Amino acid sequence: MKQHHWDGKRAWASRGSRILVGPGPQGPFATWARLGPFRVAWCQWLRRLTRRRIHQVIHLHDDTILVVLRRLLLVMRSGRIVHEHGTGLGSQPLSRGVCRLPDGRILYGEYGANPRRDPVRLMLSSDDGATWSAAWQSMPGEIRHIHMVSPVHGAGDEVFVAAGDYGAEPRLLRLNLKNAACTIVGSGGQEWRMLDLIQAGNGLIWGSDNDRGDNFVYRLAPDESTPRPVQRLPGPVYAAGRDANGRFLLATAVEDRRRHRACLFMSMNGEQWQLMRCFAKDLLPARLFGYGIASFPRGQQHLADLVVNLDGLREKKWPKR
Repeated sequence: MKQHHWDGKRAWASRGSRILVGPGPQGPFATWARLGPFRVAWCQWLRRLTRRRIHQVIHLHDDTILVVLRRLLLVMRSGRIVHEHGTGLGSQPLSRGVCRLPDGRILYGEYGANPRRDPVRLMLSSDDGATWSAAWQSMPGEIRHIHMVSPVHGAGDEVFVAAGDYGAEPRLLRLNLKNAACTIVGSGGQEWRMLDLIQAGNGLIWGSDNDRGDNFVYRLAPDESTPRPVQRLPGPVYAAGRDANGRFLLATAVEDRRRHRACLFMSMNGEQWQLMRCFAKDLLPARLFGYGIASFPRGQQHLADLVVNLDGLREKKWPKR
């Protein structure tokens, strides 16, 4: 089972083709809806091999959710599909490439291999996914794809957008959805390549997603233009966040089992990061069945207990070294 979203009242999860809901992260969970075999592969190994699985479940409001599948977004209400939308470029947005704004609007960034570096769009819906339009579009050759979109705290019409992957492509943008003004917070190196972002006061914290070199925790103060490396990490960071205790959280992933370790890190101040636990990559080849990824559900910042989803990892604690 994968837990996707704690909305403050209910925990949304999935297992196989079933969407589950429970009164809290500890359950018990009941089936809210079931998707057919043409949308979700019938067995676990085939789901991992084909990526035809439930990638995300995001609570929108009341009894309405957004479900992210391969190449498809579904809006479901009371267990029934009410809208469908193809994701355009590539496969599907990454885990933090979709967000719901405080006013109910939905955003997602296109993600795919994009070898020709065609324009990449940030898509917006103001009507629960019934219709979509481009809120922003990159220039040809500018970026490969969008990694993340996140509301700027305290600025209702502004979002952070992170893009990748190589050369001058990695960048963090601050986009105003009202007037389409776009500011480049930083760009041009692997330190700006990120999949998730923590907004800490007026500053920013993230872990890099460098698949070819070393990875670090970075901090950016409001009056600075260059991020400061804080601590080396054992792999690329796929998830970042906070919990209700005020702790900062990071999770590294295994893309190359020879170089990377999947580990959870915790910090109270963003400077000193404590290793909490490590997991081993399972025996299946990453190229076919996917990387080893640890992630947190949406809404983790409202939970005192840490909820961790494991994908392609074995629940085996490694000795610290």
